[in-house]
Amino acid sequence: MMTTSPLRELRLDRKTILVTVAFLMVGLGLLRFTLAMYNEKVAALEAKKTILFAQQKSSKQLPSLQRELALLERQHKQAGALLFEGTNADTITSTVQIHLQSLIAAAGLEPESLRPVGGKGPEGTINTISIKLRLNGTLQNLAQFLAALYSNNRFFLVESCTLKPQKLKEVKAFIDLKAFYRTPPVTPQAATAGLSRRRP
Repeated sequence: MMTTSPLRELRLDRKTILVTVAFLMVGLGLLRFTLAMYNEKVAALEAKKTILFAQQKSSKQLPSLQRELALLERQHKQAGALLFEGTNADTITSTVQIHLQSLIAAAGLEPESLRPVGGKGPEGTINTISIKLRLNGTLQNLAQFLAALYSNNRFFLVESCTLKPQKLKEVKAFIDLKAFYRTPPVTPQAATAGLSRRRP
């Protein structure tokens, strides 16, 4: 009958333990790798969900944004239609004076003075022309003129209006107002042409 010595049994147990530990280490490594891969997949899935949510939210907001954009475009066109336009400030000033004279005549007022004041703004932007009016007429004539001024197809801003009683029912009105205009921006070609015309 064969018997194993305690030393040999100890060596076999140690070998078994080492092999077991090695398998455990490999198993833990595989578990960590599997967990890492799982975490990466979860993170990627969450990122995709976030992107899809953002896209869905943007898709839902798109019609609203389109409506707002269309509204802004309409308002821009409507505001632009109220401005005087021309090639330069001098031409626009003459147009404003003619326009005001027609409104004054239609209201039955007598213009004593219609004088533009102030400088010129940069081209290609919205600017103003300040005008001083001195008018004679009745209060009814003046009310008719102011109503026409605010209801016509050009935008004016009345800054001040002072009345001085005259004979009978007439008054003298001192009115400071502003007209708004814009000129087209100066292109490089136009600027070059302007310089060439100025050369002797």
